[in-house]
Amino acid sequence: MLEKILTPLVLVYTMGEINGKTRFQKLMFLIQINAPRKSLSKLDYGFMLHYYGPFSTELSSIIDNMVHRNYLQEDVEATSSEYLRYTYRLTSEGRAIVEEVIQKEVIPFSLIKIIRKIAANYGNLPLELLVRKAYEQFGPEKGSLLTP
Repeated sequence: MLEKILTPLVLVYTMGEINGKTRFQKLMFLIQINAPRKSLSKLDYGFMLHYYGPFSTELSSIIDNMVHRNYLQEDVEATSSEYLRYTYRLTSEGRAIVEEVIQKEVIPFSLIKIIRKIAANYGNLPLELLVRKAYEQFGPEKGSLLTP
């Protein structure tokens, strides 16, 4: 259970910030499907196919909880097309937790490596391409994108 809560924080720590709820969801989905076998059951967010690919209400609740607990800062701004864009950054409390998690190896280093690979390979993709990648990987017959 701890990995499920800490993984989103480690992702934000790795990226510096995440622009958009959709991007956050897709990156976490890609992390889940690439997680080491021993972490896989601990990282099941219950993703379902939604308008913009895989979506998890559980992950959404975890993120909201991390904002409420002041581990994540959520900034909201209106775009030129009058949509709301959410940007997530770690607070100083969130950063301290992640640094302790990494130092004390609370979550396996193999999972941290996957988070870093997903962030590096997919974190800055245009959103349309990221959504397409997540769509392509959705389903029980799909494998991982990385070779752990």
